Amino acid sequence: MLAETDNLEHHAGQLRAPSFLDKQPRAVPDIIPGRADSPTLPSRKRGDSLYRHKKSSFGYSNMKVTPLLLVVLPVVALANGCTAKKSTTWTPRPLVQWEELSADSVMFVREGYQIQIPLPTRGIFPAALGITRLAVVTPDHNGQTSAERFTLLTDPTNEFLQWNRTLDDLMAISEVFPLSECDLGGGPAEPEQIVAAFDALHARLGLIYSVNELTRHEVEMFGVLYDTKTATPMASIHAKSQSQEALRNADRNQQVDLWRNDARALVREKFERYVHSCIRELIMQDEMEIVQAPTGWTPIGPLRPVVWPPRFYRPSP
Repeated sequence: MLAETDNLEHHAGQLRAPSFLDKQPRAVPDIIPGRADSPTLPSRKRGDSLYRHKKSSFGYSNMKVTPLLLVVLPVVALANGCTAKKSTTWTPRPLVQWEELSADSVMFVREGYQIQIPLPTRGIFPAALGITRLAVVTPDHNGQTSAERFTLLTDPTNEFLQWNRTLDDLMAISEVFPLSECDLGGGPAEPEQIVAAFDALHARLGLIYSVNELTRHEVEMFGVLYDTKTATPMASIHAKSQSQEALRNADRNQQVDLWRNDARALVREKFERYVHSCIRELIMQDEMEIVQAPTGWTPIGPLRPVVWPPRFYRPSP
């Protein structure tokens, strides 16, 4: 019976492919020379793999565990990294005040706009509009910034697309472009320098605005619209919004449309609507400037007689 079993195992070993598991020795109790209770094993040669793997205290059994640890530990670390909770603590930022947007006295307004100049005006439109955002740079821990200072926090691509889309239907606005800090010519980010930069870039109107995060779910935007030719404030604009209940009561993993619920998106939409209404009213209250011929030159007529209908565009019979 034993011979038949050995014969079957012999043929089975020839049929199946060799495996790494075939090379692993079976668990064998430690052999301690000189002890009476040490188990007796069949005689083997001294160079046999059984004795070779039992030479060190870090035996072959530990070698089998090492590849498993190399696989399990990165997976556990990755799982911990994916499930780590983000910090939800809101950190207040320094606020920009109304006085820091204008060197002159400006009538502050809440929720809406207020025109500061007498109407009607004359000859302002059509005009180009320059826009920039004034923000506060806080002191850092590396000592590079020792005190708070102002900077122009403007993304040219986003500002250009956003404001041109907002004022696209106002034909009296010939162009809208953002102003970055490099356009100040090395000067400080102050209202006088910003308005001078607007005028140097041939923008008759200039808007300086700021964004204040009052709380985690409450944001305000306010700005001053300038006539850059006279460097006087024309209007003050203010908007404030709060996040919707859907965002304030939502869990961290719940999907919420931020464009419709976040205070930052809502206040920007409201502020742009106020700016549009303010400029539209200024356009309606502006009178066309009388154009006069230069002194000493009097037109006597066209250079050539007018041919009508024009022969170049007359349809052929």
